[in-house]
Amino acid sequence: MASQGTKRKRDHDSSDSSIETKLTTNMIIENARQILQRVTKSSDLNDKGSRKKATIGVFGKSGEGKSSLLSAILGKLYFLPCGCFGACTAVVTQVEANLDDSNYTAEIELFSKEEWENELKDVFKDIKDESEQRNEDLIEMAAEKITALYGDDADKKTLEELQNDETFAKIEPFLSISKKIISSSDLSEFTNEVASFIQHSQTSSGGWYWPLVKSVTIKIPDCHGLLENIVLLDLPGTGDCNKIRDDLWKTKLRECSSVWIVSAINRAITDRDPWGILKHCIEELGPGGKCKSINFICTKTDDINPGEYIRSVRLPRDQIPEDKDQKKTCILHRNNHAKTRVKEKFENSEIKKIFNTDSQFQVFTVSSNAFFDHNLNLESSETEIPKLQDDLMNFNKTINIELTRDYVNKAKGVLSLIQSGQLDNEKEKMVQSELELVSLPNAATVYYSVIHCCCMHVFRLK
Repeated sequence: MASQGTKRKRDHDSSDSSIETKLTTNMIIENARQILQRVTKSSDLNDKGSRKKATIGVFGKSGEGKSSLLSAILGKLYFLPCGCFGACTAVVTQVEANLDDSNYTAEIELFSKEEWENELKDVFKDIKDESEQRNEDLIEMAAEKITALYGDDADKKTLEELQNDETFAKIEPFLSISKKIISSSDLSEFTNEVASFIQHSQTSSGGWYWPLVKSVTIKIPDCHGLLENIVLLDLPGTGDCNKIRDDLWKTKLRECSSVWIVSAINRAITDRDPWGILKHCIEELGPGGKCKSINFICTKTDDINPGEYIRSVRLPRDQIPEDKDQKKTCILHRNNHAKTRVKEKFENSEIKKIFNTDSQFQVFTVSSNAFFDHNLNLESSETEIPKLQDDLMNFNKTINIELTRDYVNKAKGVLSLIQSGQLDNEKEKMVQSELELVSLPNAATVYYSVIHCCCMHVFRLK
């Protein structure tokens, strides 16, 4: 199955090979920045941190297929452990491109010893709560955290017993560092090592460290076209009882340039949760927020019983094939119906009135399984994973254009100084020599070409 997925992804990528560039925007802009820095003291040009990436927030309940969706978009089967996002409701996880080397890297931000001790006290307070006002959800979450770390029956022990447990000594090294780095060129080795920090297992308790984690940043190589200027940010649920994590979640939400709401297709219309999450996102982002688009993504489209579906929607017999394409016909029919219903519900809801902008609202119907598995009889395009990939690539290219325009404008400032004679002869010659040394191997360096032509034109005029 993995080989099929690799082949399908490779076939999809080949269509874009003619526009792939060897130089990333980061490399181009950094070289340009260095050239301009040598002829000006502008603080704007020295501020590399001003190049902030666009953030796409991905929402959805546990079991809705978020991890499978992101793995499919990245073209890497089982890259993110199934259930890791939804089960670990307090862990903020973001995925971005590794622009430094060819390794898979995870940067794991951890609680301090003092923070974890306070967390433990809160957890045991929830577990031991026997009042009529007790919150069953908090109690369940607290027990889940304790057993994930310390094993079965850990929630039955006292805080003192737990602190004397041998497992407590094992986690102390994690609490003495603020960040743990995991890096490997081998994908399988990397995912196995990272799993214990982001995944919760319901069949095996103990030795899972996600309760100690504030956030995880995963950086992957070979995805410049998708994520060079974009961060995919998983913001599970609607917050957490722990104040530190809750504050981090709200801060991250307000940074989102786009929001993806993920829901299994059979619950997308009737389930209150995705629409509640959507409303919460919009209220937090506000009319003046950074959010430019909302994607409603219906997942698990291949999970369908053709016979039951045909009866439930009374599909006409002349539209029902007799062969193996019957399931495909039902999938595509339900996809079209779901898209229409979701769009209608959005247009007629109070949510649109709250989000008072000209933002785009798109609906996708995806099958992450069928993207990797040809036996499910859907063409690659019918899984709509390539459509989401194209959406990401276009977003990434738009940011590239904006960044290039920004640096060209800064270059124009230098050219204005040259033209007005405010740069001395030595700096003027430096600009000319620097630009003449720049090679133009491909279309990605059009920025250099623009500056070079402008500078040469100014020098000829003078």
